Amino acid sequence: VYSEQEFEKRNRMPRAVFKRLYTAVRNEPWWRRSIYTTGRLQSYPMQKLLAALRVFRYGNPYDHPDEYCRLSPSTIAEATRRLTNFIFDTWQATYLRRPTEEILKHNLTRNAARGMPGCIGSIDCTHWQWFKCLKAVAGQYHDRKGKRFAVVESICDEVTYIWHFFIWAPGSCNDMNVLACSPLMVDVNAGVWPPRNINYRLNSRTRRLLYYTADQGYPRYALIEVAHPNPVTPKRRMYSRLQQAVRKDAKRLYAVKPSRFNIILRPARFTTVFRMINTGKAVAILDNMAMECTRREVSAQQRIDEAEEV
Repeated sequence: VYSEQEFEKRNRMPRAVFKRLYTAVRNEPWWRRSIYTTGRLQSYPMQKLLAALRVFRYGNPYDHPDEYCRLSPSTIAEATRRLTNFIFDTWQATYLRRPTEEILKHNLTRNAARGMPGCIGSIDCTHWQWFKCLKAVAGQYHDRKGKRFAVVESICDEVTYIWHFFIWAPGSCNDMNVLACSPLMVDVNAGVWPPRNINYRLNSRTRRLLYYTADQGYPRYALIEVAHPNPVTPKRRMYSRLQQAVRKDAKRLYAVKPSRFNIILRPARFTTVFRMINTGKAVAILDNMAMECTRREVSAQQRIDEAEEV
């Protein structure tokens, strides 16, 4: 019915990603079409999948797409919950993992061409409002604006592909507190990540410690590079300009992902933190799957291909 461009505009994902989801869930016990005890046929797997994806795309309540998908709100809620858990359990190890050595070297080459040798990504935090926050933990998730939020920490590359996604910290925490309890720092303290077998040249010196770019809210660790607070010399001004250009990849991620899956923009109506974590990671996985299909079409990837050909 729709062209590729119109399909992606309406469903916020390429047709290949939608077919992949449908092929994966259609033979699952709850998703396949069965027969009621009265002898009537249940709904199609396509109906349940479309209803769940509409909740992801627009962030609407469960009773909003009932006329379009001809399903009850309870069925749409169950389909959304099951699709979230299925995506999280099936593709977390594939799409929310550390980059391989080949991809890591590719990112290092690209960031070195952008003026930041040794940079492996951009790190930043954002807030997701929790509408149905429990009263028992309301004080923890209460931020300075008077609302309840959960903090999301992400690391992405130039094409906004997410390599690290951490959502759990209460809204009362700042960037330093979130980083302290993040699994990223657990791997750093254990010496697991980042790898030390890759060298790069900076200021006529050979270095081995790779780093992330961040804003002024992060501490001045050797792992994290922030811009100079008051650049007065031409060299510092140039460094701050290049650092900010790379750092804003994470800022761009928080503009691209909510525009594709609007559920992140709406206050979360879940009653548990576990549902928020699963939903946030499922949306990040879907965003990575969509970016994997459209990576060759974005302007950043076109510049990468042109530079590699030269």
